[in-house]
Amino acid sequence: LHPRVRRQRQMCIRDSCNSYSITPDMRRGINNTEELLHKIPGIYFDKATNTLKVSDSKNILLLVDGIQQSQDHIKYMSPDRIHTVEVINGASGRFISDDYTAIINIILKKDYRGYDIYASNFSAVGLSGINNSKRLILNQPVIRMSYTYDKINFYATYSHNKENQDLPVSKNLIYRGVELISEMPENTPNDLYEHKNNTITAGVSYQITPTQTVGIQGDYVSGKTETNQIYTMERTDISNNDRRTIKNSTETATSDYTFVGTLYYQGQFSERFRLYSDFSYNYYYNDIKNQYDQNDASNYIIQDTYNEYKNHTLFNVEGKYSLSSQISMNLGYSNAWRMYGSESSHGKGFLDYREYRNKVFAYMKFSPSTKIQTKFGAAIEHISSYDRDIKSNYTRFLPYIQANISINKNININASYSTNQHYPLLYQLSPMSLVIDTFLTQIGNPELKSAIRHTVSARISLGNRITITPALNYVHDEISELYIEKGHKLYRSFCNINTREYSLQITYDQPFGNYIRFKNNVTYYLGEALNAEIRTRPDGWLANSEISYYHPAKSFGIQVGYYRNMKKQILSQGYQMTDKDNWLISANKLFWNKRISVALSYIPPISAGIRHNQQRMLETSLYQENTSRHLKSYNNMFLVKISLRFDQGYSKPLERNAVIKNEREKKTIEF
Repeated sequence: LHPRVRRQRQMCIRDSCNSYSITPDMRRGINNTEELLHKIPGIYFDKATNTLKVSDSKNILLLVDGIQQSQDHIKYMSPDRIHTVEVINGASGRFISDDYTAIINIILKKDYRGYDIYASNFSAVGLSGINNSKRLILNQPVIRMSYTYDKINFYATYSHNKENQDLPVSKNLIYRGVELISEMPENTPNDLYEHKNNTITAGVSYQITPTQTVGIQGDYVSGKTETNQIYTMERTDISNNDRRTIKNSTETATSDYTFVGTLYYQGQFSERFRLYSDFSYNYYYNDIKNQYDQNDASNYIIQDTYNEYKNHTLFNVEGKYSLSSQISMNLGYSNAWRMYGSESSHGKGFLDYREYRNKVFAYMKFSPSTKIQTKFGAAIEHISSYDRDIKSNYTRFLPYIQANISINKNININASYSTNQHYPLLYQLSPMSLVIDTFLTQIGNPELKSAIRHTVSARISLGNRITITPALNYVHDEISELYIEKGHKLYRSFCNINTREYSLQITYDQPFGNYIRFKNNVTYYLGEALNAEIRTRPDGWLANSEISYYHPAKSFGIQVGYYRNMKKQILSQGYQMTDKDNWLISANKLFWNKRISVALSYIPPISAGIRHNQQRMLETSLYQENTSRHLKSYNNMFLVKISLRFDQGYSKPLERNAVIKNEREKKTIEF
């Protein structure tokens, strides 16, 4: 940790978090929140994907003064407005049901008046020659504005995202004694992916009194995704004289849109009692077209169209009461209603799923001394779901206990046991038939239950530079793929299994002088599927390692990094790799009184420490699969991000009072 980065550990350690005051030196050479957060230990801004991570996870929640807003609005906020950043490890209360691994709470300066206009564009260009027709792999323009005066604050953001991922993929499939093999195309991608979406978001808040605020915010997203998988499969289980070649293609086109609206209130009554409440509504709809063509003697064609939709309401109320300087209570209630539906053009396999959730939670914080802080409590949630004749009722108990001990000024130990959960997604529940390849068809399972993640961890901080974190994650009823046979036909569906993962993470952050910084994070993991047909034990190690240099007088910086991000995710009958590995060389420069920022990055075609094949390995009594997605084209890529900011305003210093952490409905679309 750079000495100019001031850590305020006692400010929020009771919430199992670290708080960092943002200094002028931390704002050097940057003009948005993403780049500022990268300077905080444990947080990484991945320039290759334009995303944020805490340790090795991208499943994080961003808040502004405790309120969740548009992610684009938060990520591109002016660093000059930020006073403090809290990094919370382990969610509780209302946040316990969205499987967040960490929460970043950005605390703004008090009584700000002014405006901020920001525009940027991030593009990625492939140089490998494999994707000749679509060299522009990624393009993400964003424009946002905010205005604050007296009691009113307003913001609006528009963003566009267009992505092409055309990759060579090979498969080896075995089903019922039939073996099909496709070779890896050298320079001709056969797995084609194109996605684009537009997002509009806006919000306004009004300060009723100096301690009470009411606000409303909404997001609208429209998108379109097209995939086309083309494979030439050779049947190898028969004699050479009778071998058959099958050329098949699967095309899927999805058009969707979603709307999320949230009304919230937060207020403080006396120095002891605080109240927060919100109500949100989320609507989602899509149209899907799926067609499979098999070009052989049978000339087999399957096509279908269907749509899926979701209605979701969420109500939260939470109160916090301080009994004394050493003891405080946190109580709350949440009610959620979800309705999932789907319809097929063939009039079969439709979904009419309804879910009701009621959750109460209570936590106590107790600090017997300045060196010892504890927090303990639990949430209890009852879930009822209905899908025509299928009914399910069950209760989840979600305990939490955390203790922090400061041995001395250089050694701090934080130990915790926490639980959180996540729910089945629409595509995992929907019984619509989606053809995958020659053998395989995907269908959902409306009988899935929510998954509970139990985490036991210890975080040992040695000074401000080294952190050692051993952890055990046990997931009860994890939602995983399951390959089953119905009527001599193979289906990929979903089931609940139990998984376990051990991990050891070491973080090292070291400045050298005033201009150079070495930031490193290494993790070893070992996982296992416990009650699955095949008890696989995928393991591996991950790394984020970089050295950076920045000269403030010249407003110029350069960075070299190595990122080993590809991880083996546990499946019920094997594993699947996610993410990518890469080296990265980047340079950034500020112009025009620091209003314009230009960041150029290059992913070189270096093979040392890089895995080019993203594998999917399955081995069951029914079916075997070995799929390799060749990512070599990503390791010769040019990235450019240009941003422009106009802002003007002033504020008075922030008072050091506690911050209420609020949440809005999480907006996700996954297929």
